[in-house]
Amino acid sequence: MGEAATRWLQVVGFSGVGKTRVLAALAARMTARGERVGAIKFSHHPLEPDAKDTGRLLAAGTRAGLLVGADGFLFRGSGGTGVPEWFWRVAADWDWVLVEGGRHLATPKVVLGSGSWPPVRGVVLASAGPDPPLAPYHCRARLPAEAEDVAAWVDRWRHVCSVTLEAVRRGVRDDDGER
Repeated sequence: MGEAATRWLQVVGFSGVGKTRVLAALAARMTARGERVGAIKFSHHPLEPDAKDTGRLLAAGTRAGLLVGADGFLFRGSGGTGVPEWFWRVAADWDWVLVEGGRHLATPKVVLGSGSWPPVRGVVLASAGPDPPLAPYHCRARLPAEAEDVAAWVDRWRHVCSVTLEAVRRGVRDDDGER
């Protein structure tokens, strides 16, 4: 594939809004079509390699999972701190990188849930939820009850709701403005 062809689709929202449900349903749709999908989950909590949400994403057919948490990262059991440089090379072989969380990143994203969502870094490409739209592309839905419908909507608009991995790698900065 390569970074220029791999797409980054990031979903953020309050806890309990259905982010994992939406991404797992989306991953299942994509992998059923033969697309190669990987997943990243950002969390401010300590990492749990066997966590329920991470397991859902892996069970949905993603090729691998990278967990980035308060105490470092895990990639199929290996640990460290920060997002590892080698991740970009691994992800370049996928068609899609589905990202849960990471509102602190200056990356384009889809916001699920409430219009009262705190400000996010980066551009909001699309939104879904019962409140007024946060972006030009919006799916009116009750979340998490209608997570499957939102996943179908995101799947239909996946190219509008995503950017290339190459663009993310060039532009992602952490809270300190560092790469």
